[in-house]
Amino acid sequence: MTGKRGDGGKMIKGVIFDMGGVIVDSEPLHEHCERQLLKECGVKLTADVIAQVKGMRDEEAFQYYTKHFKLKEKPEFLLQKKMLLFSKLVKKRVRVYPGFKELAKECKKKFKVGLVTSSPKQSVSTILRHFDIKYIFDAIVTAEDVSLAKPYPEPYLKIAEKLHIKANQCLVIEDTIHGITAAKTAGAKCIAITNTFSRKKLAETGADHIVESLRKLKVDHMKKF
Repeated sequence: MTGKRGDGGKMIKGVIFDMGGVIVDSEPLHEHCERQLLKECGVKLTADVIAQVKGMRDEEAFQYYTKHFKLKEKPEFLLQKKMLLFSKLVKKRVRVYPGFKELAKECKKKFKVGLVTSSPKQSVSTILRHFDIKYIFDAIVTAEDVSLAKPYPEPYLKIAEKLHIKANQCLVIEDTIHGITAAKTAGAKCIAITNTFSRKKLAETGADHIVESLRKLKVDHMKKF
C-alpha cells in the first residue's frame, strides 16, 4: 500500500509522529521538572502559566518564565538544570503510550516515518535511547533544527525535506493545538489524539481526524487520507 491520493493528487508517503503526548507521556515530567526549578527560584508555576507555554520549545518556555517571573537566573542556565533533572527521572516516570510501537512498526513497512518535536536534542536522545525506538525513524526534527517552532509550519516543512517528500504527502499525528496548527499550515494531513486536549478543543483546530488512543489507528486507516 502506498497511501491514498490527497490534496493536489499527492499520495501519503510519510507518517510523522510528535513525541511528548503522542509517543510518550513525558509532559507531566517536563512540568514536574519546571515546577521544581521555579520553586527553587522562589516562584510557583500555576496552571495559567503552564497553559501559556504548552507546545513551546523549552528554550522559549524558560525565556517566558524568566520574563514573566522577573527571574535573575538566565534561561539557558535553568534549561540545562532541567535537562539534568529530566534525564535523571525519565526512566522512572515516563512510559510509551499503548499502541505506539505496534503502529509505528506497521507504518514503517508502508511509509517513511518521521519524528517532529519541540523538545531539545538532549531530552529526545534520552527518550529514544531508553525506549530503544530510534531505529523506527527515518528522520528527526528537534527544537534546535528550526528557527520558528510550532505553531509555525517550519518543523513539518523541514521533516518533509529530510524525508525527501512533499509536506502534503505527510500524515501527522499530534496532540497539541500548536502542533496541529503547524502541521495543517504546512499542508499536511493531521490526526489529533486526545492525550493532552479534549476532543471538543481539538475539533476546533481543523484536524482531519481525532482519536482517543493510538490503538484506534491501523495502517488501513491511513488509506482514508
